[in-house]
This record gives sequence, C-alpha cells and structure tokens, in this order.
Amino acid sequence: MNTFRMIQTAAFAAAFALAGSVSAAPGDVKPTGWVGEWQPVNVDGKGSTWAGEFKIDWNGGSFNAFCVELGQSISFGGTFGPYTENPGMFSSVQNGLFYSLFQKFYGVSQASTANAAAFQSSIWEIVKDGAGGASGLDILGGNFKLVDDGPTHNVVTTASSWLGQLDANTPANGWSFAFLQNPQYQDLIVITSVPEPESWALMLAGLGLLVASGRRRLSRMN
Repeated sequence: MNTFRMIQTAAFAAAFALAGSVSAAPGDVKPTGWVGEWQPVNVDGKGSTWAGEFKIDWNGGSFNAFCVELGQSISFGGTFGPYTENPGMFSSVQNGLFYSLFQKFYGVSQASTANAAAFQSSIWEIVKDGAGGASGLDILGGNFKLVDDGPTHNVVTTASSWLGQLDANTPANGWSFAFLQNPQYQDLIVITSVPEPESWALMLAGLGLLVASGRRRLSRMN
C-alpha cells in the first residue's frame, strides 16, 4: 500500500470512529465528485463508461462509494433516492471476494487512472460473475466484459491480475460495506468502515523507523 493511501485510509477510519455507526434507514444519496483518479473504460455491449471511486453524501455523512450496477445511473450534483440498504444484495461468496479485493488492492487503487478504473471494473466483475467464486472471474468473458482496446488495455491487464489473486474465503478483517439499492437509480457499494486507525498508525510508525534507519546508514556511508 502506498504511503499516501495509508495516510488517507487512516484518516478515513478515524472519521468513521468519530461518526459512529451508519443508520440502515432509507435516505437520499448525493454524489459529490471523484475521490481522485478515474477514466472511461470500454464495456462490451455498453460502450464508454466512467470508472472510479467517488464520494457521496448519505444519511448525514460523507462516504466513499463504487457503482455496482451499469444499467442505471446517477450524476454529480444531483440528489437521488430514497435508497434502501440491502445486506443480502450479494452472496457470502461475493462478499468474500469484495473483502479480498479491498484488502489486497484498495491501497493502490488511486496510484493511477488505470488502477482506479481497474478497481471499479473488478467490482463489476464480482457483481456479474463472482457468485460461483474466484474461478468464474474473467474480465474479458462472462456477463461483464471489458473490450481490450487502446485506452482500456492497461485497465484490462491490471484487473485481470488482481482478479486472479482473489480468495472468496477472505474474512472482513475490519472492512464493512453498505449495499444501497433503488429501483430507479444506480445501486452502490459504500465503504462504512475500514481497519482500525491503530493498525495503520503502527504501520506508518514502522515505515518511519525504516526511513530513519536508511538515512542513518546513508549518513555513515558518507
């Protein structure tokens, strides 16, 4: 996980710790903008589609979210709803794949536009083809397919690599999601908790010690 994403995730976790638990009551969703990187991808049968992580206002808080449905849409600046939280939207196998994806690759999902789009595309692949487990995941085949053209090639390569490393038996390990559903608008996966801030603080402290140790060695060499 890159240092920026570690710091960002630690701050994100701290915000959730202060905000408390998320209400499951229906509420409107207001998308407010991209989290960072994003890019269009070429989806078979649909064409060019924006792919990336975005922010929403929901039930009195600000959350990071991803699309889980390509058939409907929402847009930045509008207010959509009411949404209902549906914990049973996906199978336990798909939930395990989500946990695996987030734990292994969320930390690098903002490293480039291709990574951001690959992360969103991997979510779409789990939604459409992940019910049977990791063996059914294929970014170029099945119910969800990317077209491996020029602009989408790096996304295809990255998503294929990530999907091949997922384990459907992965436990939550501190991650939790709200699955929001509305019959008229795009359904969403919303990040509602991340690993405890203390874990990230320890990791950052360890990184700091490594940097300091490296500097001391360089100083002695000079």
